[in-house]
Amino acid sequence: MKTILLNLLIIAFFTACTNTEITRDDCKKEGKIFKSSKVLNFRTGDYEIKKECVER
Repeated sequence: MKTILLNLLIIAFFTACTNTEITRDDCKKEGKIFKSSKVLNFRTGDYEIKKECVER
């Protein structure tokens, strides 16, 4: 029982770590507009590119 639970937790952890980056093609499929903006990450103090799909 313990090994089954441990295996399920490991699988769930690695499933959550998949790449979820948004692309222009994903937005086109949904009928939305691709938008990228430069935002400040307060924890690191560096700027990052935020990518999102927005309604028309």
